[in-house]
Amino acid sequence: MLGVGRRHRRRALIVGAAVGSAAANRRHGGGGGGGGGSDSSSSDDEKQSKQKHAAPPPAYQPTSAPPPPAGYAPAGYSAPPPQAPASHAPPAANPYAAPSANPYAYGAPAAAPPPVLTPADQKYAVIAARLRGTPGFVEDPAGRECFVPVGDVPSLLYLGAKCHDKSVNISAVITRPDTPLFLDFIVAGKPETEVLRHEAHGEARALAHGQLRAFQEIQLENLPYDTDFSIITLYAFDRKMLSQTNAGAVVSDHGWHGALGFKEAAKTLANIEVDHPEEEIYMAMPGGETMLVVDWDQGNVDIRLAVLAVPSTYTKAFDLFIKGKPVKKFSIMFNPPVAKAGGRLQIARLYELDDLPYGTGFNEIEIHTYEISNTRPYGVKGALHL
Repeated sequence: MLGVGRRHRRRALIVGAAVGSAAANRRHGGGGGGGGGSDSSSSDDEKQSKQKHAAPPPAYQPTSAPPPPAGYAPAGYSAPPPQAPASHAPPAANPYAAPSANPYAYGAPAAAPPPVLTPADQKYAVIAARLRGTPGFVEDPAGRECFVPVGDVPSLLYLGAKCHDKSVNISAVITRPDTPLFLDFIVAGKPETEVLRHEAHGEARALAHGQLRAFQEIQLENLPYDTDFSIITLYAFDRKMLSQTNAGAVVSDHGWHGALGFKEAAKTLANIEVDHPEEEIYMAMPGGETMLVVDWDQGNVDIRLAVLAVPSTYTKAFDLFIKGKPVKKFSIMFNPPVAKAGGRLQIARLYELDDLPYGTGFNEIEIHTYEISNTRPYGVKGALHL
C-alpha cells in the first residue's frame, strides 16, 4: 500500500511540473532551442519562486451591506440577555421546599360512600347466597326476590321468597298456562292459614324482570323472620274438573232478581242462612258441600265461596274467578272449622274475590269444583334454606 501510494504521488508531481513548464513556454513565446531554453528556464524558476512566497489571493466574499458605523455592534453579533440588578435577583430555589400548589388542579373526587343496606337487603343477601348454587335459581336483587324450581317437571313449579324489612313473603308459581295443578300452602298447627292467589287468563304476570311468567301464583304474606318455616308446606295436587257454574245461576235459584241490599235480600231470598251481625247471606249450592256468600259489611259487596266441613270435600278443591280477566283473590283454611251464621254452619275453607271491578255482574263470576289427587308436599324450609 505504501509503495503504491508513493508511485501515484510522484507521477502527479511530474505531470504537474510538465504542465507548468509548458504553460510558461507559451506565455514567453519560448520555442524549442537549446540556449534559449536555458534562459527561459532560469526566468521561469524565479517567477515560480516569487509566486510561491507571494501572499495568497483574498478569499471570495459575497456582496454585502457596508459595515455599520462606529458604536454599533458588528453584523452577526448577538447581545447577551439583560441581567437584573443584583438587588432584584430572585432568591435561589430551595431544593427541600414543598412544591407550590396549582390553583387550577383539582383533587381526586372523594370515594362514594358504601351503600346503606336496609334490613330487607341484608336478609335477602343471606337467603340468596344460600340458594345461588341451586340449579334453575332465578333472582331479582333489586326487588329482593328469588326463586328455586321444585317438583319433577323442570321449570314448571317454583318456590320463592320476597324480603321486606320486618317480614318475608313465600310464594309458589306455575309458569305454564292451563296446567292442571292445584296449589295450596298449609301452616301446621295454625288455626287459620290465609293464602293470597293470583291467576292469569291470557297474558301472564312477569316476575324477576321477565325471567319467569306466572300463570298461577299463591303467596303467604308478611311472615316474621323468626317464623318456624319447618311447619310450612306447599301442596301440589293434580286436578280434574268436576263441575262449573256461575254465581248468577246460584242467586237466581234463591229468587234474587235485580239489585238488592242486605235487608231486602234477607226478606226476599229463599233457602238461605243469614248472619245479621256480619250482614252476610249464605245460599246453598247443589251437592250440599258449598255455599255462595254475599257480604255487605262496611258498605262493600264481597263474593265468597264457603266450603262446608264435610268428609266429601277432603278430596276436592274449589275456585272462584272472573271469566277472561286477571283476578286477585285469597283463600282461608280453618283448622278446626269455624262456626258461622250463629253456629248453624261449620266452615272449613273460604275462597274470596278481592277488589272486584265496579259493575261486575253475578253472571261473570265462575265457580269451579275439582277432584284432586296425587298429593305432593314440598317443605318450604328445606327448599328455600330458611
